[in-house]
Amino acid sequence: MLSQIKTEQWIMGASIVFSLALLLITLFSDDLWEEHDYEHAPPIVAGIPAPHMDGREKMACSSCHVIMSTRNQAALPSTNPNATGIAVPPIKAGTLSPHTDGREAQPCRNCHQIIPRSAAQAQQGMRIGQATPPSRPQPVGVAAAWTQQPQRQAMASNALQPVMPPDGVKRLRIAGPGQGNGTTDFGSLNIPLDRAGLHRFQGSIAQVAISAPNAQNSLINIWVDDGVNVPHRAVLAPSWFLEEQRCPVSLNMYVKGLAFRIELPQAVDPLYVKTIAVNGKTCVLRDTLGAPAWQ
Repeated sequence: MLSQIKTEQWIMGASIVFSLALLLITLFSDDLWEEHDYEHAPPIVAGIPAPHMDGREKMACSSCHVIMSTRNQAALPSTNPNATGIAVPPIKAGTLSPHTDGREAQPCRNCHQIIPRSAAQAQQGMRIGQATPPSRPQPVGVAAAWTQQPQRQAMASNALQPVMPPDGVKRLRIAGPGQGNGTTDFGSLNIPLDRAGLHRFQGSIAQVAISAPNAQNSLINIWVDDGVNVPHRAVLAPSWFLEEQRCPVSLNMYVKGLAFRIELPQAVDPLYVKTIAVNGKTCVLRDTLGAPAWQ
């Protein structure tokens, strides 16, 4: 019976089988019993460098991992899961690695929570009745950050309210492309690429402020708290533009994105946000040259 099948029928049958095989390969993984843990990545401590070498080190860690804050060292659990899900104890800074299987060549912070010597001594001092260590600095006010001689005033945790700069606040002087020492304000900033680099930021909003309440294009400023460093000021866009792009911001909201960072002789270098992600929505606020998208 097989000898009665024509060559054309063999070719058609082989093509059908080949098409079905390609369909099954695309629908199913190489290993049907493979455990897909990409969406269940273990939590990591904020500030730990990415151990990945396959391109994921360029991504925001919060895309896959839950970021654990190190704000209160004593409040953290005694063990933290590493990349394999195995609980490992925290270690003091400067402790020699006891491993002999190749892990001694890796940074300890990839798996362990590193306790600074000052924090370890403070915890030991608390156990023997010594004074408690000082708390981490709080965000600096808008007026203090924009004046020529910024004042480093610590703000209490219950004082994170929107603040307004006084009249006559000094504007930022920075040269635009081919403009020499041109004078611009925060709303029409053109950032030269040779003076500004892209900086990735993420964290919760600790404070919200407005640059000029009476101006039409007054810019929204936020302080992003990543749980490790001092909250950094980020310059966004006018409130009407954020509403139009469906990226409004408020206190305690988690945001992340890319921003231009200019080295300035001030207390804290401001971040001019290029793109920001709010509630899963990514909004473009400035182009590659730093020109505002709302103008």
